[in-house]
Amino acid sequence: MRESELLCASIFCSHGPVGAGLVNAWLDRGHSVSVVVVGHFDPLGLERWRHLAERGVVVIGAPYPADWARILRALHVHARQPDVLLSYSFMQKIPRFMLQKHRFGGINFHPSLLPHYRGSNPVRAMIADRATHEYGGVSAHVMTQRFDAGDLIAQIPMAPAEYTTVTRCLETVGAIVAHLATEIVPEFCAGTIEPRVQASGGSESSTSPKTLTLVADEWSLDEIEAAFAFLRPKTELRVQLASHRGTIPVHAMRNRRSGPTGKPPRIGLLAVDLDCADGRVSLCRDNWPGRVAGRIAGWRRR
Repeated sequence: MRESELLCASIFCSHGPVGAGLVNAWLDRGHSVSVVVVGHFDPLGLERWRHLAERGVVVIGAPYPADWARILRALHVHARQPDVLLSYSFMQKIPRFMLQKHRFGGINFHPSLLPHYRGSNPVRAMIADRATHEYGGVSAHVMTQRFDAGDLIAQIPMAPAEYTTVTRCLETVGAIVAHLATEIVPEFCAGTIEPRVQASGGSESSTSPKTLTLVADEWSLDEIEAAFAFLRPKTELRVQLASHRGTIPVHAMRNRRSGPTGKPPRIGLLAVDLDCADGRVSLCRDNWPGRVAGRIAGWRRR
């Protein structure tokens, strides 16, 4: 890439690995960074970003509400006017005057296929709705004063299997965000990609339920595993069996086997064994013995 094609970005992101990967991928391609603004402010967590100082990057923590005057001063310190603002999982609305400080405005990376599942919890909401096969992925869109409503630049879908563990999901999202930032954003800034208006419809916000019922013969193994990985403990999970009245609270996934066995469900003190849509699964019950068994199963999987 020629020096004339290199860009300078301000990056607004969360503490997690996706934001860190975005910054590193951008720098590794030869681009520069005027400032990194890290949301979900945690003084100890900022230590993870100290290595960027060696690369001449200013890192600012942004407790709510953000100190926009301080961030503007950091932008002015940099030798070059920033070309574009990149954002991932930054939970505060970035004001218009901040976007206008960048030649090409702002681009946000949102972990769903917009216009579906806008808002702050798209992955949790998609899993609760069993919609990852249809709307799972990452969208790059132009930032406006409405959350996740700007014109689309690019979208990359994700397979439902990528949502079975938090680590696997973050790794896949991180790889997609890095690709969009380093491959698609420069093309957008060069004028070779024309943004398209988001389709009508979709949800304005993403929320996950307080209680969710897993229907034994409808949910797949991947869907059940994703529910435990992303929704617990904020969402109470219950399982519904055709042969049992009511629902049974469950705490964790104990184990899974491919292929239904055809055997009836077995309800024990520690666990409920049942055939789901595509396999046999054992779920720890949400009682004292079941919670202990769930912790043991979690340790074994590490």
